[in-house]
Amino acid sequence: MKTDHPLKTFRVERQMTQGQLAAILGVSDATITHIENGRRPVTPKNAIEWEAKIGVGRDLLCPEIFGPAKVWAGDTVSEPHQEAA
Repeated sequence: MKTDHPLKTFRVERQMTQGQLAAILGVSDATITHIENGRRPVTPKNAIEWEAKIGVGRDLLCPEIFGPAKVWAGDTVSEPHQEAA
């Protein structure tokens, strides 16, 4: 089962058009279309900027870089801390 891209979920919940979201994010309508349809990934730079603009987490927008397998200190990645047994 395929789930909607987080940008689409955000947009639909707020009853926005792709054009309206594109204007907020500073990109073209086509970029939003391509991202929502899985034809273009969100770049790490855009994920950070868009998180600040619309509040959708960078881990959702760019999970291959900011996903839950990483621990974050600011915008720097480090490996998760493992407790000694």
